[in-house]
Amino acid sequence: MKTIGIDISKLTFIVYNEELRHEKFSNDKAGFKELKKLLSKEDYCVMEATGCYHIQLANYLFEKRFKVSVANPLVVKCFIQIKQQKVKTDKHDARMISLYGEEQKPKLWGHEPVMVGRNSDHFLYLKIEVWIPSTMHYNHSYS
Repeated sequence: MKTIGIDISKLTFIVYNEELRHEKFSNDKAGFKELKKLLSKEDYCVMEATGCYHIQLANYLFEKRFKVSVANPLVVKCFIQIKQQKVKTDKHDARMISLYGEEQKPKLWGHEPVMVGRNSDHFLYLKIEVWIPSTMHYNHSYS
């Protein structure tokens, strides 16, 4: 099983793993199909949640039965800082996302289709996550 790191932007995404190194694809159906040709079913794809840009690729990979994780970008950022990496390029980010997936094994991404309207051919994909901030106590000293 290879861990594939994917750094996504509006128009393109960059993929990294030890064998492929870096490959760039368009963030559309044609790019998704090109990526699919390079993957095996055992591969594990990890990407950051990037607003709405990751959703189509995550859905595509999920529907094609690939293992996909969508990581919180703040968690990935902290992981990169812990590794003391100061380089900030898309290629480097894809490499670090791959390393994050390899070491941290984030939970697999999935969704259940929810029927909308009367026609069962139309589905709306919902993924609901609850975020509860941790409470932090600060010790303020006043002079």
